[in-house]
Amino acid sequence: MQQGGDEHYKFNYQFGMQIMATWYYLYETANGRLVSETSLLPVDPPAHLTVKTYTERKSQSGLIWNPVTLDFEAGPYRRMIDKLDFIELFIDAELEGIITSPNSKVKVFIKKLELANSVDLKSDRMTDSLAGLETLGLIAAGRAVEIGNG
Repeated sequence: MQQGGDEHYKFNYQFGMQIMATWYYLYETANGRLVSETSLLPVDPPAHLTVKTYTERKSQSGLIWNPVTLDFEAGPYRRMIDKLDFIELFIDAELEGIITSPNSKVKVFIKKLELANSVDLKSDRMTDSLAGLETLGLIAAGRAVEIGNG
């Protein structure tokens, strides 16, 4: 076997196929904190570390290490949209009320939106901001959830 173009796969040139490499994750046995990731077999790891083996590179597949379950799991759900697409979720009357609001928190919301490249609809900050707009009556009841769902 020879190493192919992607360092994470071994390429068998005789049969023309890629074979996934084994990945080793070392974590502190006492607290579950992940300390290392390698495709090289750990030889005699320190006694305070535990080695867990996977057939794929978990950290590259959108998964995060959970020190409680001692395994990888799905990361927090994000829903990123373009700033203009976010603005289009509001009706014109809502936008007019938001833009002309004298409320300082609304002004901060607008300024952050101006500086942003994109918007994460599922972030706690956005959920709270949309709920705040609803509480202030700048968007109708139920619109915070509707806008947050895109």
